[in-house]
Amino acid sequence: MPKPGFRAITISLESYEKFDSMYNDLKNDNALPDGITSFSGYVTHKMALHAKEKKACEKLASKITNIPEKFLEQKTVIRITN
Repeated sequence: MPKPGFRAITISLESYEKFDSMYNDLKNDNALPDGITSFSGYVTHKMALHAKEKKACEKLASKITNIPEKFLEQKTVIRITN
């Protein structure tokens, strides 16, 4: 049973082993990100990074869908600004 304010999740054994291997490699090299002191903290950190990257990609994708096909065929570099 998780502590109050936390939730348990279920992941595949393959995912668990991959995260565990990455965590232990970083832990053994003393290269864990600041504030990460446990395996569950490491997995939470990676999930948060993934969600942040996905949100940034989705935001950018809405702008990319409006690029005319002729620019894509010419391999033109397009600078996107807010």
